[in-house]
Amino acid sequence: MTQENTQHRYSITDILGAPCSEEEARRRIREETDLTTLNVFHSMQTAAQERLLEFIMGKRGLAITYDTVFRHVLVPNGNPERLEHLLSCLLKQKVTIEAILNREGCQISETASFVIADIIVKLQNGALVNVEMQKIGYDFPGERCSCYLADMIMRQYNYLKNQNKKSFSYQDMRSVYLIVFMEHSPAQFHHTNEYIHRKISCFDTDVQINLLDNITFISLDTFRSVVQNIDTEQKAWLSFLTADDPDEIVRLVNAYPEFLPCYRDIISFRRRPKELITTFSDAL
Repeated sequence: MTQENTQHRYSITDILGAPCSEEEARRRIREETDLTTLNVFHSMQTAAQERLLEFIMGKRGLAITYDTVFRHVLVPNGNPERLEHLLSCLLKQKVTIEAILNREGCQISETASFVIADIIVKLQNGALVNVEMQKIGYDFPGERCSCYLADMIMRQYNYLKNQNKKSFSYQDMRSVYLIVFMEHSPAQFHHTNEYIHRKISCFDTDVQINLLDNITFISLDTFRSVVQNIDTEQKAWLSFLTADDPDEIVRLVNAYPEFLPCYRDIISFRRRPKELITTFSDAL
């Protein structure tokens, strides 16, 4: 994606679709949900109800930090092109996704608890990337990250071992990456204005050993508080992940029109109030 100056200026209606009244939005909710979902909507706090109604009305966007929306927008119909763009910006190298893998990984306890990834992909070079979206960052501490990385390493080990039973070598293993987006990051990330935190591993003797695990934390709340100018592809993507204010969305799409199809996928949720309410309530 590249920043462009275009003669056509997109309005919020161009991006989010034709608006409707609050009465029409409430009618959609009543007619297109079941009683249980309707009760869930009425049990929400007033502020959450208003945000949901404003989105259905076309007056406000929808941040894709909700799991369902995140997957729907980044890998629409299994097409990984958008996720490739995002990962290329974050990893600072051109990446090509070979496959989107099953979300369930290894069992990590005797109580049948599983590591469940938001999105996990295999790159063309054999590396694995797990992309996690967390609305509340403290739900994803370092210990949990270690479990996810262990799962990814064992996925790769088991696959390679089964494929190359006689010729398998540990040197066949490729890097694994865990990228954790945090909409609301915990306190330990708030002592700095830096918003991308990459783990760097080295030994105190400077011996060069190829370790497989790589972790990146991205504090979206810090990004929103310190970045004013969206002048790079990376900043455009991070802005897109959380922007729901109409003025922000209009500025972003007019600077980077390539995001317009992403918003077209987001606004499909205006016509899916049942799924939208479930997504909101799960996050809350």
